[in-house]
Amino acid sequence: MFGACDIKLLLIQNEPSSIADAYATVKVLQQEFNLSDIMLTPVQVTNERESENIHKRINKVTAQFLGLSLEYSTGIRKDPVVLNSARLGQPAILHAPESDIAKDIRRLVDVITETVSKPASSSDIRISVGAKG
Repeated sequence: MFGACDIKLLLIQNEPSSIADAYATVKVLQQEFNLSDIMLTPVQVTNERESENIHKRINKVTAQFLGLSLEYSTGIRKDPVVLNSARLGQPAILHAPESDIAKDIRRLVDVITETVSKPASSSDIRISVGAKG
């Protein structure tokens, strides 16, 4: 299924087990399925610098051992709004539209939209991104 996606996001936390799992996932995707266009999305980070550092660390390892460079999407910050939203049964982006998590999700949507909007050949899978108004 991952291979059928136009956008391949790999979420990763700044924890040793998550980093090891992400590397193993990338290795399998590359070696077993010949997939290389993977975008790393660090989650539950404190700021963009931490997010970029996570990307740099894992990208260095994948480049060295797999010969693969991972793209970077954006980071998703840890935000207490998520827990409050879950308690209310409402998406954080609707519950607190000006929160850090809402801003980060919008930034990720922008990255995805830009990537999907790139010209595609007739054999490419297309994704329609839209909102009900």
